[in-house]
Amino acid sequence: MALKHYATSKLSKITQATYIAAVISAIFGIVRDYVVLNVSDGSKEFYDLLYIGSLCSVFAINSILLDLKPPTVRFIACLSIVSLGLLIVGWFWRPNYFNWSPAYFIAICSVVIMWIFGAVASRAQMSAGFAFTARFRDALFSAAMALQLILGISTILAFVFGVLISTVWIFWITRPQWGKLFLHRPVKQKLPHLFRTIILLNVGTATMLLWALHFNDSKFFFFGYTSTAIIRISMYIFQALSIGFIVISTNMPTLHPILSQWSLVFSAAFFGCGVFASWISSGVALLVMPFAVACAQYFVIIYLHHKNSQENLI
Repeated sequence: MALKHYATSKLSKITQATYIAAVISAIFGIVRDYVVLNVSDGSKEFYDLLYIGSLCSVFAINSILLDLKPPTVRFIACLSIVSLGLLIVGWFWRPNYFNWSPAYFIAICSVVIMWIFGAVASRAQMSAGFAFTARFRDALFSAAMALQLILGISTILAFVFGVLISTVWIFWITRPQWGKLFLHRPVKQKLPHLFRTIILLNVGTATMLLWALHFNDSKFFFFGYTSTAIIRISMYIFQALSIGFIVISTNMPTLHPILSQWSLVFSAAFFGCGVFASWISSGVALLVMPFAVACAQYFVIIYLHHKNSQENLI
């Protein structure tokens, strides 16, 4: 009983710290977006790079943050190569997202690499119980970028230097955990199991990023606001709802057996709801899509945890 109380108390503290940091990050993110939309003259270019960079790195970042064990150096190297490969594919597939500029492409490549290694340090902080600092990296990036834009630095340079500042900071405060950043004795996993895990851990975030990237290129207005501004609100909602992903991945609570056994069915139903809303109305999808995809991703994580528990019993 005492052990159960301790686990519940620890989960509660981690959740509280995570949400406090996330709220602060959201506030700074709103300030950053306000500055980008009202001060910068390259808002569309920035959000194109932000969405496509996030899309190409999300598989690596979520695989690091949401896994039960730290990554290996080899795994990080493979994830980095895959992420850069996806950027190259994106360069040839949709060159307009990079404004046909090699400088834009180099900028987003450097940002993606820093995001991936920053995720390694954030995961180490979270594992050590420092949930607040693990999540505060996003707030620091937004604050640094907004300040640079106010000072007159170009949007893309401010983007790169903002990520650099937040990455250096998270590694600096993670000094006591440097020896635990990577798993020294990797656990052998079958490739089908590994691919299944990576895809399922990222399906929700990747779906939202693809959806945002698609509508960011459109010209529709909603309540007098451009699609670029409105989509940011949808992404705020999704980010707020997805804060608990890493919490339940590392500290799964006890759930009713029905939720575990039917989790994949529930997940598919929520995904279908989001797609249907996007098909019938862009306005409806702006609210329904983030809620539907976030719920779907929660059930995916529950499914993976249930599946791994069953495999461990075999």
